Amino acid sequence: MITKAGYFYMYEASRAALVYRQKITEELVVCSVRNQTTDGMICINKAGQVLAINVDENNLVPYVMNATHIPDSRNVAFKLAARFGLKGADEIFMQ
Repeated sequence: MITKAGYFYMYEASRAALVYRQKITEELVVCSVRNQTTDGMICINKAGQVLAINVDENNLVPYVMNATHIPDSRNVAFKLAARFGLKGADEIFMQ
C-alpha cells in the first residue's frame, strides 16, 4: 500500500502483520498502480517523479524470518514461502 503522504507499507495479509514500511517520497503521491510486469508498484508524486517499488523475492523470506517487529515471524515467513513459492525457507520446510 502507498499512502498519499508518501509512505509505502507492506503487510502479510492473512495475519495483518506489518512486514515493511518506508517513506518513499517527501512529495504527495498523486497516483499509484500495480506494475503487472514485475508485481511491484509504480507511483507518481506531485513533483512529477515516477517511482517504482519492487520486492526482492530472494531476500523477502529471510528478512521476515529475522524481523523482530513481526510477531511469530517464522510462521509468517513459512506462509509467504509456501503460498508464493519463495526461496529462503528451506530449513523450515525440512522441520
